[in-house]
Amino acid sequence: MGKKERISTVIEALGANPQNVEHLVEEMDRFFDSLNAEIEGWKFVMEEFEDGTRILARFQIRLKR
Repeated sequence: MGKKERISTVIEALGANPQNVEHLVEEMDRFFDSLNAEIEGWKFVMEEFEDGTRILARFQIRLKR
């Protein structure tokens, strides 16, 4: 399973609509491609608060030369 598929799986596990997840992952992929970058690592954190759920997404990218 590639990084893109793992990211999709994690976001879907958080309860997101699979179609929205696919669109989000494609947009992220295009964004990093436009920077000529590759995702080396990523981390998602989900926290519940009184006013709703917050999701922190952290990506470590490598800029290609």
